[in-house]
Amino acid sequence: MIYLPKLIDDPRQEILRQAKIIIVNDGFKGLNMRAVAKECSFAVGTIYNYFPTKDHLLAQLMADYWEEYYEVLENIDEEALDLLPKLRKMYEQLEIFLNTFLETWLQMNREPHYQHSKAGFKRKEDFTEKLILKMKRIIEQENIMGCDLISFEVTTYEISKFIISNFLMMAQMKQFDYNSFEKILRALIKR
Repeated sequence: MIYLPKLIDDPRQEILRQAKIIIVNDGFKGLNMRAVAKECSFAVGTIYNYFPTKDHLLAQLMADYWEEYYEVLENIDEEALDLLPKLRKMYEQLEIFLNTFLETWLQMNREPHYQHSKAGFKRKEDFTEKLILKMKRIIEQENIMGCDLISFEVTTYEISKFIISNFLMMAQMKQFDYNSFEKILRALIKR
């Protein structure tokens, strides 16, 4: 009997899909190349053809997940909401997003090898910058609509960076309530 190899339209996407399921179900510790290969019904070598190390696989998972979040932001931005409700909705979605991989990020941050990954750090910086620029555009759009946004001299980029940095900190650390943050924003915004 002749066995033909399993044909998958997009093996790379299948690897990423199964790896994401493993992380959600089993956490960071459960993710390894053998587990992914088993779930995909691939040889381990096939996984390594697409992702030479677990680091590469994790970096791609995180990049894909950030892109998914950015698409959610685009949809929120298109909604007809005032600035503060829009920011709240953006934060709530970020919190949901971060909670999905929180254990994985915490575990990665505990391991020196992952803390100093230049590629991972660069991707994080790039995506954070993309979020800041998105926020800047939203704030500038709000200004165009006729409100004096900030009650002291600061650029829209600086306030955008402040908002995104605080979103990330609040969603990860859970030590500061969004309602308190919104009070600060209200004090900054002239209406």
